[in-house]
Amino acid sequence: MTLTEALTVTRIHLLAGVGDKLETVRATDIEILSRLMKLANGKGVALTYAHKLFFLRLLDYASKTGGQSECGLTVTLSVEGLSKALEIPLRTTIQSLNRLTACGALQRKGGEKTFPRSPAITSIPMILYEKEIQYDADD
Repeated sequence: MTLTEALTVTRIHLLAGVGDKLETVRATDIEILSRLMKLANGKGVALTYAHKLFFLRLLDYASKTGGQSECGLTVTLSVEGLSKALEIPLRTTIQSLNRLTACGALQRKGGEKTFPRSPAITSIPMILYEKEIQYDADD
């Protein structure tokens, strides 16, 4: 990519806030899944349809009810809480968290894997869901 091309691509991270919450410009599901698969393939992690569905539901849930950090969206729920909130079976939730954490699509802090009722902070990196806006060099 040339310097001119690099200058024409701008990422919009945050828009005007609504109350205390700042809203992010979100990419389409196809763009998000493409980025997710590229990340997973780069780490050698195989993702199934169920893992991808879990990720999209978690992203929707986090954008509606979660918090924001400088890295991206966050949700503070236990594994069992995530399973209920996303309406996904507990076993699929555990498997999805393991695979998505292994490939770097999610980060989990706190909570034990073996005790699904311990709350943990789940973070989704902004790079996976933010919208890239293209501007012409004339703008």
